[in-house]
Amino acid sequence: MRCVAHVVRSTGRIARIGVPLSGGAPMTPVLALFRASLRRALPVKRTVLFGLLSLTPALLFVLAAENRTGEAAFDTLVETSGGAYFGLLMPVIAIVLAAGALGDERRDQTLSFITLRPMPRWVIAATKIAAAATAAFAINLIGIFGLWLTYSIQHTFNGTILVGYLVGTVIAVAAYVSIVVPLGFITDRAVIIGLAYLLVFEDGVVIALSGLASLSPWRLGAAAFAGVVEESRLILDGAVGNLTMTVANSAITAGIYVLIGAAITTALLKRRDLA
Repeated sequence: MRCVAHVVRSTGRIARIGVPLSGGAPMTPVLALFRASLRRALPVKRTVLFGLLSLTPALLFVLAAENRTGEAAFDTLVETSGGAYFGLLMPVIAIVLAAGALGDERRDQTLSFITLRPMPRWVIAATKIAAAATAAFAINLIGIFGLWLTYSIQHTFNGTILVGYLVGTVIAVAAYVSIVVPLGFITDRAVIIGLAYLLVFEDGVVIALSGLASLSPWRLGAAAFAGVVEESRLILDGAVGNLTMTVANSAITAGIYVLIGAAITTALLKRRDLA
């Protein structure tokens, strides 16, 4: 931005010249798109609603762990985390937010304004995926702290559990968002398809065919959680199928999801340019 200053020339005439204001550098197109996408994903009402919804696992834990102490309380926490948090609430929030990352732009006919930005299509795709993942992680962070603080206050403070939640959530959210963002570009039914994938494929087919566990993002997150919180491995062993319960294995698999999702989204954006 510039302010206007008056300078008296040697001739006595007054001229206007632009003087740059001191301050930070102008926002880059990538950062501008990221911030706009984040604001679009998290309007106030949605943030409040999803934030309250994300506290459901903490409430379930309080009810289930009543009169339980020590190892029994920890087992209940892990079971609640694997079922209500990783297996349901976290995926639902990620799916809903990711579906609108490009889907809302397409429906509102604002996608053209994005594609006119001086950025390669792969940068737009990566930025949209990153913004959706950040929004989903931010909402789930409320649920994470709800579970962890509830357990810490009522039972035992354990920082490793918090780290496990954070790592597992980042991995699972990244995988879900990478699947659903391009899906939202293609169809208005991305949320329905995403929920069907979660409830039918992940919670049905994968249970019957444990060899497909790597196709279940929430299981990748739960396996990473178990990789950090080693005491939870025995409890989560049946839930994660044949996955190796390490952070590295889950992170590598989620990274593949991200690369594939970004590549598909880039191709879709390029195809739109040619349409």
